[in-house]
Amino acid sequence: MKQIFLKTIFVFFLVFNFNSCTKEENIEIELNKLQNLQSNFSLENFSNQFIKENLIIVWDDYILNEENNESTYELNTHFKTETTLSNGKIQITTKYKLLASKNEAGIYEYELIKFLLINDTLTTTLSYFNPSFTGTLYHYNLNGETVKIKAFKDGKLLSEFSDSKIGNVFSKSQSTEGSGTFQRVCTEDYTDWYHVYEGVAHYTHSVKTGESCDWVYLESDVSGPGGGFNTIFHNHYDGAHGTNGTSNINHDNEVIFDDIIVVNAADPDKIITNMADYLKCFDATQSASLTIYVNEPTDGSNNLVGLDRVGHTFVSIQQGNNIATFGFYPQDTVSSLFQGTQGVMEDNSNTTYDVSLTINNISSSALQQIITLSKSYSISDYHLSQRNCTDMGIDLGNLVGLPIPECNANPIYFFGSTPGRLGEYMRNLTLPNGVTRNISGGNSPENNCN
Repeated sequence: MKQIFLKTIFVFFLVFNFNSCTKEENIEIELNKLQNLQSNFSLENFSNQFIKENLIIVWDDYILNEENNESTYELNTHFKTETTLSNGKIQITTKYKLLASKNEAGIYEYELIKFLLINDTLTTTLSYFNPSFTGTLYHYNLNGETVKIKAFKDGKLLSEFSDSKIGNVFSKSQSTEGSGTFQRVCTEDYTDWYHVYEGVAHYTHSVKTGESCDWVYLESDVSGPGGGFNTIFHNHYDGAHGTNGTSNINHDNEVIFDDIIVVNAADPDKIITNMADYLKCFDATQSASLTIYVNEPTDGSNNLVGLDRVGHTFVSIQQGNNIATFGFYPQDTVSSLFQGTQGVMEDNSNTTYDVSLTINNISSSALQQIITLSKSYSISDYHLSQRNCTDMGIDLGNLVGLPIPECNANPIYFFGSTPGRLGEYMRNLTLPNGVTRNISGGNSPENNCN
């Protein structure tokens, strides 16, 4: 009896070791396959820049589907930055998966699958091989071209689009279930920006970065007049100054600047190339007058943006018949609140304004300081948040004794000086002696600096 027991133990030991070795070998084979998958994959040629730069494939999180003697890997993904898709009435949940399978030549072929789910945030159990959802699936090749579009309802394939010629997706079969239909839904892509104020990241604005359109399968209760797709969708991404993954996307009080915040570059024909030569007509040993002009974004309002976009602040110096009118601009178009560009001075003769202050009989020493500071601005960087046209107007006004504080917008949203704030401050300022004001507006004088 003892001998039989020992034999049994020996057989168990052999079986256990054999199974352990087999498992280790299988794991090693699987790891080699995944490494091969990863080494042959690239989004370098993918047409969607955001996908190319932000989509992460999770190579150790996958489902292996074996069917009809074909093995296909379905790999999970995530984004470097949070995203959402909503138009205020309906939210579309998006999720991406990577499919990889070998062709007859033994080479892996890849498809990127995008899930578009209506009002469904349950993405953790999504699988291409078990489509127990209602929504739309996009198939992309690694160039970002649409190869196929499928519509599912409760896991059942209703309709399919296929691509016989890239760029011309057509209907291959029609839905026979209910009254659902494919509708073209366009999406404007925005990057959300934040400002860290007193240690807390606050949403400031969203900048439009692109636009795209998708075909989405919709049921009758969300389509047609009064439905959820009568307005353009917004697709938001946290910007570089965001909150490290904790997103405040689709904000209650959304401030979308889009291209309206853009400050146009100086007119090349009006750029002042040498500020010293431009101002050499003035005698620094004599008195002069300084006028600060503000073209408000909205006349009579401290709005940040308006019909006149972000507005403009500029100045003129007058001494006898000599007049020079100029303003500070970016050399190149700028829209970022967080980066500067080379600044230049531009001749602002005959430029529209809404309100102005003139300081008469400034001293010769103050005139010299005005000329020196103007020359310094002309060779400095232009920065929307730190050193812009309004900052120059304030700095020159302070030089001659005007009590102008920083005219910043609400620092939670935008922390640079703004023409709207300065213009309204100038309208309500109790005028010191020797200062006059014009609230009727008009055009600045022509230059006459001889």
